[in-house]
Amino acid sequence: MVGGELRRAVRWVLVGAALLSVAGGCRGARRPAPVSGPPPVSLSLPEAAPAPAVEKEDSVPEREAESGPSRELLAEVEWLRSTWPTETQEVRFEPLVPALLRWVPRGQEVRAHVYSHNHDCAPVILTRGEDEWESYVAENPDSRDDEPWPPELTGRVLESEQVQGGVPHRSYTSVHFGATFHEETGGGTEAQQPDGSWKEVSGYGAGDGGVPHGALVSVDEEVARFGGVSVVFEGKCDGPWEWLPCSTGGERPCNACRRIGILEYHPNVMGGGYPRMTPRYSHRRPTCSERCPGRSHPDMKRVRDLMAQVQFWRDGDEPVAERPSLYRSDIRCRREHPVPGP
Repeated sequence: MVGGELRRAVRWVLVGAALLSVAGGCRGARRPAPVSGPPPVSLSLPEAAPAPAVEKEDSVPEREAESGPSRELLAEVEWLRSTWPTETQEVRFEPLVPALLRWVPRGQEVRAHVYSHNHDCAPVILTRGEDEWESYVAENPDSRDDEPWPPELTGRVLESEQVQGGVPHRSYTSVHFGATFHEETGGGTEAQQPDGSWKEVSGYGAGDGGVPHGALVSVDEEVARFGGVSVVFEGKCDGPWEWLPCSTGGERPCNACRRIGILEYHPNVMGGGYPRMTPRYSHRRPTCSERCPGRSHPDMKRVRDLMAQVQFWRDGDEPVAERPSLYRSDIRCRREHPVPGP
């Protein structure tokens, strides 16, 4: 889901300028531990174990999500498409995140492999975002009333291992898989416990927004593919323009907001710049600069409410060998992303 974060940079779809605004942002605050100690020594990591069978969970919100979008939601999507057919052309809408969440049962960890331009089929430990949120709230009770993190799988990409004082330690970097694949500029170090489990002993986070790797475009039992471009629309007053007198004399053009257009921005695209809207009125020159009265349109809220419930995206054009993806099997990952020869 988009999560309603419409305060980010936007662009007119007719202008076509994509802006930077990383969905979800860097969530280094999840692991507020101090910076880790000495740099680890790289060692070979064990092969991934087969993923456990996923049992159906007795979660009311997830059962509702798996039943598919409601008729009311589908009707709103159709309204958006029919009202702005040009702007929404080739924009896709499918609820894919629930299928991805089924990879990992609540309260468990699953080992998988991730490919991107920063990851060469690297092993990643996946957990459910709900579990991470509950742990975070337990450690930070003041956050209990905050908006929960969006539905996702959180991951620890295993980088290297070392032995300190006879105890195995491993370092990791943090990633998130949901409506988008996002890599934090953060991570930490874990120490193995006597029972074989791992406990975090240090962590770090740069808070610089991290690296986006694209929107989720497909998912099945074995692979989830990303690389699409997330799309968020926002309603904007689109005229007509009318000339209103100023209290001190003169006149200026003001947007009557009797119709709206939609703006598009891309939360997981690097790039930016704030485009300026060009008012569409005659070459008549304003003779005063008094602020125009505030205007709105009921469909602006309608668009905003829809964006809080759905994830739109445009598919990317990368071949499979270049598309960021999450795999259950290391063999499948390396078959689709072979290491280039000398």
